[in-house]
Amino acid sequence: MSTFYDCYQSVAAAWELNERIVHHCQPNGMLAGLKYDKEGTFKVDGEDDLPLLQPWSVDFTEAHMAGGPRLNQNAPSEANQPTADSLTLTFRLAGSRRAGWFRRDPTSTTAKKGLLEWITLIRDAIETRKDGSTDSRLNTGIVKPILTSIGDTNTTELSFQCFFEVKLEVWPTYRGERRLTRPRP
Repeated sequence: MSTFYDCYQSVAAAWELNERIVHHCQPNGMLAGLKYDKEGTFKVDGEDDLPLLQPWSVDFTEAHMAGGPRLNQNAPSEANQPTADSLTLTFRLAGSRRAGWFRRDPTSTTAKKGLLEWITLIRDAIETRKDGSTDSRLNTGIVKPILTSIGDTNTTELSFQCFFEVKLEVWPTYRGERRLTRPRP
């Protein structure tokens, strides 16, 4: 079974985030009832397809890392400057308009959750380990805690939709070594 430590350093946090969503979507999980289309292939045809979360796009920004370069011992003139990378994962979230933005009676356990409630639950789920403990750094996969935002909201006859963005500041890596795996503790 693959683990967080089998992933490339620059991918490990995204792998952990995906695993948490999958875990929390199980029956009785924090996201029970949410359909997570991890391949991004589902098409919303009706109420039965909602609520739905789909991977939508990836944005990767590379910046120069402050500090001195690591010297190549075999060729000291070939210094390797690390890069500070920011990975933004965007998901499409669609919730039923019948459910509204939130349950009119929050004490009703049978009422369908609204879009704002799903956003809240997803934010908590990606920051919660499988054992229930809070971890906003995705198993040490990112330098700073997760940041989220919502954009490009849209309303159709069937659903409220938005793009849910998760920004991950991944650990600096040296050029040519991004494919290396994270060291096991």
